[in-house]
Amino acid sequence: MTAYLDLNEKLDETGIEYESYLQNIGRQLFYTIASSYITLYLAIVFLVVANTIVGVQFLMSQQKTGRRYQTLIRLGATYETLCQSAGKQITWFMGLPVLVAAVSSLFGVRALFTGILSSRTRGTVAEMMFVSAAMILLLCVIEYIYMRVVKRSSDRYLLTLMQPQREE
Repeated sequence: MTAYLDLNEKLDETGIEYESYLQNIGRQLFYTIASSYITLYLAIVFLVVANTIVGVQFLMSQQKTGRRYQTLIRLGATYETLCQSAGKQITWFMGLPVLVAAVSSLFGVRALFTGILSSRTRGTVAEMMFVSAAMILLLCVIEYIYMRVVKRSSDRYLLTLMQPQREE
């Protein structure tokens, strides 16, 4: 450690600007952590915005087709049947993109790990893939919870349509 300090003192006397290896590691570590936090923040914001847009889009289209639901009610469709039908629509409407994204994410993460990692760390690709798969599964669970919320909103809307209305 004293050799390092002696070398720094000699270089300071020359007036040459330099950067030590330890200073470089610290700065690179800061940049890596800062970019990771920004990436996570933007990913969460994008996830919330995308889910909100897809959910609101479905609920708005359901309200636009409210007269069709009223026709089905007049023909004798029960509340449970309508909720089941709307639930299947929501599952396909929101679940299909999530399924495609999850499968493509697995392949994308695998390509990322094999393409970027150094040869020393390529032996740990299987372990990192396990962690990545767990994170993708967690995101799918979050999407499922969001789909349940949209289904409940849809069921509430369908319940309002079940109330008899006077035709004048």
